[in-house]
Amino acid sequence: MLAGFSPIDGRYEIEPIASDYPSERILDALDASRVFINRSTERDLTLIGVNEGDLPDTRILHKEDFLILCSRQLGVHTGELTYSGILDGFSHQSDLDVLLWQLADTVYDDDNLIYALLFFREALYSLENVIDVHSMPDSISDAPILISESVKLENAIHNFYKVVEAIYGGALANNANKIRSKFSPRGVNCDEVVGFPHWPDARGAIFDKISELQLARNERAAHGRVNTNRKGSYFEVMDAMELTHHLIVQFVKHKKNVDPLELPRLTPSFANARLDNANTDIDA
Repeated sequence: MLAGFSPIDGRYEIEPIASDYPSERILDALDASRVFINRSTERDLTLIGVNEGDLPDTRILHKEDFLILCSRQLGVHTGELTYSGILDGFSHQSDLDVLLWQLADTVYDDDNLIYALLFFREALYSLENVIDVHSMPDSISDAPILISESVKLENAIHNFYKVVEAIYGGALANNANKIRSKFSPRGVNCDEVVGFPHWPDARGAIFDKISELQLARNERAAHGRVNTNRKGSYFEVMDAMELTHHLIVQFVKHKKNVDPLELPRLTPSFANARLDNANTDIDA
């Protein structure tokens, strides 16, 4: 049980402005946003309850006290927890934190967006230890040798397709005009060209990419059928990731008027008002 990992050993305290903010919803919004912004696959975020007086005015909590908070929340002895520190060679980018909180705040009250993001998360989770989602595959044709990896790629394809359906609002129609007309009011231009910029031959219109993903999903539908089309390629699943990532960006921009990949104009301040007041009192 790993307790307390965060870059530079810092943590966020969340103080809801009302009592009707369920912790489960906060976790969903944060988890979905973290995976989308960082393309990371860590799971099992936990909110640790903090009572009045648990945190000193300095906002600096010693490791031992933090472990006590964790053990109290998780119902275990502090000796069962491992406190994590900074990973060797890890570089923390504060801009990613700002984007994460901006997106979490944007999607918090929107089921469709959270579903789309969490389907994206599950797809990436299937790819863990199979491919590096932060880089392009070596070729378009490379495919896994192990059937176990093929199964994971198949799970990813299914969940990426669910992202498309969540944005579309249900099962895709069989009529191209209906698909285009329904995506358009969701901020998706089906004629826009997307794909890996360094592979011009792999780029294509969004409509064509969606059709290719639909075909891949249908060929490997979970009916227990095994045939020559059952195995997919690394590129196929990475291309689906790029497509659905783009669709989510366009959907959020259109629906919420927020670009999830653009820093807000006003930089949020993480200063602690209580600490500022304490310093003022000391100076006085």
